This record gives sequence, C-alpha cells and structure tokens, in this order.
Amino acid sequence: MIVYILNDAQGERTEFGFKRTACDCERCSFFCKIMPGNLVPADLARLCPPGANIREWAKEHLRASQHEGLPGQVPSLVPAKQANGYCHWLQPDGKCGVHKNSPFGCAFMDQHMSDAEANKRMIAAHNARIEAFNTNSEYAQVW
Repeated sequence: MIVYILNDAQGERTEFGFKRTACDCERCSFFCKIMPGNLVPADLARLCPPGANIREWAKEHLRASQHEGLPGQVPSLVPAKQANGYCHWLQPDGKCGVHKNSPFGCAFMDQHMSDAEANKRMIAAHNARIEAFNTNSEYAQVW
C-alpha cells in the first residue's frame, strides 16, 4: 500500500517522499499550454471542493487519459483543456488557478530537474495509479 504524505513537518507539500517544486518560469509553465500534468489519487481530495459530488466535478474539470500505444502506461486523470488546448486551470494572466493544490504531474515536476529525478517521480505516480486501478479506488471509478 502506498502512503500519501500531504505536508511535511514544515508544512511543505510532499508526496511519495518528494518535495513540491515551485518554479513558474516560462520553461516550466510551457506544459500548461500543451500537456497538463496527470493526477495521482490523492489529488482528487485536494482539488475537489468539500461537499461537491466528485463525479459531477470531474466531468467539468478532468479528462480520462489512456496513453494508448505506450508500453507500460496506466490510465490517468488529467485536467480538462480549454478550447485553445491550454490547461483548464491556466488563467489569462498565465498563472495557475489551482497552484497550491495543483496535480502531482504539475506540482512535482519542472524543467530544471534531471531526467533521473523526473523519472523517479513519474514512477511513483505510475505505481500509485496502478494501485488505484488494482483496488478499484475512487480514482479508478472517476476515470
């Protein structure tokens, strides 16, 4: 079983033992315009407002992604896209509308980290999604 750690002792957001990145430079925010980051199961509770019907909320804010044709891929939830292809939460001023609670694939990845570090993080997210589908968790049901 994977344990999700939302905040460490200093109140910093961590997940799978990784600390959140915070860069919003042009290079790092480029992916908000072409390929928003995927969610891990813990992101649902963080992003969906308290009291909201998660399935209704997800219909508006998320999309199911299957990564068809890519070996070893597991289905994931991703932010919906605007008509221009930008992330659903990317605001006109270029800032993220859910930055504090942004999905794992956004909050824990940036263009300044090494490929090795990025791969470690994506493997952890991949494993969390596998577990979600193996246990038919809420994440799998929303997908």
